[in-house]
Amino acid sequence: MPGTEGRARHRGTKEVQEQGIKEETRHNKMRTYRDLIVWQKAMYFVTEIYKHTKKYPKE
Repeated sequence: MPGTEGRARHRGTKEVQEQGIKEETRHNKMRTYRDLIVWQKAMYFVTEIYKHTKKYPKE
């Protein structure tokens, strides 16, 4: 898309659900830090990194 270079792409509802992020969190009161969308996305990101780096050779 022209003019969007350097900007983060907004994740749609489908992508959010595929990552296991609670959609209802956006509409309910936050109870814990785990309800934060940013925390849920960060945990997904870290999990993906662990999956990929697990394949790296040991020292």
